[in-house]
Amino acid sequence: VDSCSRRWRRWRPGAARRLTNGFVILGVSIPDFWLGTLLVLLFAATLVWLPPSGYTPFPADPVGNLRYMALPVLTLAIGEAAYIARTTRGAMDQALGAPFVTFLRAKGLAERSIVFRHALRNASVPIVTVAGIQFGVLLGGAIVIETLFGLPGVGRLTVTAINQRNYTVVQGAVLVIATLFIVVNLVTDLLYGWLDPRIDAGGER
Repeated sequence: VDSCSRRWRRWRPGAARRLTNGFVILGVSIPDFWLGTLLVLLFAATLVWLPPSGYTPFPADPVGNLRYMALPVLTLAIGEAAYIARTTRGAMDQALGAPFVTFLRAKGLAERSIVFRHALRNASVPIVTVAGIQFGVLLGGAIVIETLFGLPGVGRLTVTAINQRNYTVVQGAVLVIATLFIVVNLVTDLLYGWLDPRIDAGGER
């Protein structure tokens, strides 16, 4: 057990952990619209690697579509990944400090097997919960990002309808977004029972 504890202390914080902490702090702190503007200044204005805005249908030009979608996707992904990474780190730290992990290390199981087969399964419920919640945040952020990058989508359609006071279109767009959010929450609830059999139909553990 002592050798397992020493190995665990060596395995814990390092350069990768500090890098993850920096990514989480930046991803959580920077708003999507500002991050999108910074990425445009870097990759479109300075490096001239990607177009700043616009859209090309994927069937017409797959490569052009990926180029136009790279910055919007990266803008949305950084913030959402930061929240999920923070939750994953906290849940994994708690799971890896549980008594059953000490028992598995004492039995001589490989660290990779302990982390991915046992600890990650036990830490997956809060991770899935945050991922489901962040999907709703993603839908809200898409409205800003689609307007910023000039993408034709439900978010930009909603903003245009609000400016034109087209309340019918606004109601339809809100209905679509709300339906997607409800479906994702339903899938999240169904995943709970699969990830943790102790969760019964009533939600008690």
